[in-house]
Amino acid sequence: MQERLSIALPKKHPLAKRKSIRLRELKGETIIQRSNVGFWEQVKRKKIPDVTFIKHDSVKGISKLIEQSSLLTFVSDQKFDYDIPKSRKIVPLADREMNVEFFKVTLASTP
Repeated sequence: MQERLSIALPKKHPLAKRKSIRLRELKGETIIQRSNVGFWEQVKRKKIPDVTFIKHDSVKGISKLIEQSSLLTFVSDQKFDYDIPKSRKIVPLADREMNVEFFKVTLASTP
């Protein structure tokens, strides 16, 4: 499977008019994210160390933060746990590292 990440921005954010954004352009921003993001954590630390992250475990908590703030949040093109308000514009992230391919390995049959 493939996964592509984007960023959800308030429609009035200066980057919201763009067709795509590079991670380095998020310098100095504050981003809401899930606490457990797997390998994405290493990618962000390397590519955007100067971003402040507000992490939350609860889907309901993240939804409230997004709904009641103007903070940015990552969005996946895969099944997502929370809704992005209509007041946000979703802009794809252009960095190669934000577009990945996964392989799923399963047993053909169980013993």
